[in-house]
Amino acid sequence: MQKYISLFFSVLLYLTACKSNDVPNGIIEEKEMISLLTDVHITDGAIYSLPQIPDSLYKYGRDKYVAVFKKHHTTDDQFQKSLKYYTTQPDRLQEMYNKIDVIIKAKIDSINQAQKKENDAKNKVDSAARSKTNSIKHPADTIKPVARKLNARARIDSMRQARKLATKARIDSVKRSANKTKQARKKFKNAVSPQ
Repeated sequence: MQKYISLFFSVLLYLTACKSNDVPNGIIEEKEMISLLTDVHITDGAIYSLPQIPDSLYKYGRDKYVAVFKKHHTTDDQFQKSLKYYTTQPDRLQEMYNKIDVIIKAKIDSINQAQKKENDAKNKVDSAARSKTNSIKHPADTIKPVARKLNARARIDSMRQARKLATKARIDSVKRSANKTKQARKKFKNAVSPQ
């Protein structure tokens, strides 16, 4: 695949170097060429996402490209001739690819929006199904959550009281050690200083 991409850009570079102002016969109009190139690139992406097994490109790709050319009422030769002509005019080709980029982004956005709507609808159905299964079957079922909340609050209150007691115990021990230090200093001062 990478070989084809590098070949395409090599041919593109070669053809852009050779400019001519004559419009050959059988060139696809710009608007139709934009549409055709968009479909060709979408087909490229679809083929690229296929498993890369031997001859898969030949098996699946050929039919897809033939379908694209039939859709646009053209042939491979006419497409190649038109592409060769447009590559000799890089500014015009760049404008065409800017339009193709916008079209492909719009298609991707519409697909993403459709998938989002589908997922939202599925989530609503799932939540409705969950709410039916979670409906109250017995009055005792409502008491259990309330009891859990009360137990949790009681645990939180007891933890707060334990923290307060631990803090108070630390403060008391600091005060006691400060008092012992003062008493030890006084004894030391009295022992050291002669009277």
